[in-house]
Amino acid sequence: MRERLYLILILLLSGGMLTYGTQTLSISADEADIFFSQTNIAHYLALYSTEWLGKSDFTLRLPFILLHLASIVLLYKIGKLFLKKRFDRILSIAIYAFLPGVNSVALLVNNSLVVIFITLLFIYLYLLEYKIASHAVLILSLFIDNSFAIFYIALFVYAFANRKIDLLLLTLILFGASMYLYGFDTGGKPKGYFVDTLGIYAAVFSPLLFLYFIYAMYRILIKEEKNLLWYISFFSLVVSLILSLRQK
Repeated sequence: MRERLYLILILLLSGGMLTYGTQTLSISADEADIFFSQTNIAHYLALYSTEWLGKSDFTLRLPFILLHLASIVLLYKIGKLFLKKRFDRILSIAIYAFLPGVNSVALLVNNSLVVIFITLLFIYLYLLEYKIASHAVLILSLFIDNSFAIFYIALFVYAFANRKIDLLLLTLILFGASMYLYGFDTGGKPKGYFVDTLGIYAAVFSPLLFLYFIYAMYRILIKEEKNLLWYISFFSLVVSLILSLRQK
């Protein structure tokens, strides 16, 4: 009971902070382009929110705040499957909920929060062995954002290492479909963004937490049992850093 009260308190504090943030943040040029010109999932979420609830900075960002809060709940439920101590579970979601980088993303009209939510939803369903539901979420992700291609690679490696034939075939098909639908830019003059990418990760995680994340990934790689979360975290990081040697 006390643990749920802590969870509710974190949700209220996070939601309150983000609501206050909407009063001090006007729409940017990139957000305006998404809202008025593009046709991605972020566009429709923002459009329907403002149509149903009225046009304001708060209603523009409300869907992304709600996705952020839903992601906190999913992260808590996933944590309960791995973390035995109540303090560890509450600390993990508190760190996520109040990271400056995560809160900044939650206040912007973009696909990032949708990607995070769908990723956590798949993980939760898959860990509970809801195979049909988790695979349906994975198929849905194909039509949300092209960044899921890296997610498919991580899941493919996990499926190959653990002999999950159904997941291996599905991720292979989805990766091919993602390349077909969205393509992969290999033209132009190669330009490295490795340092820039490290800087972005450090800003989102915060520098100390990012260093701890790198240490945890390396320690599990050489010493400990590798589970689904490690494969997703490790290979998503590695693939993105490898790609950053040539392009954004």
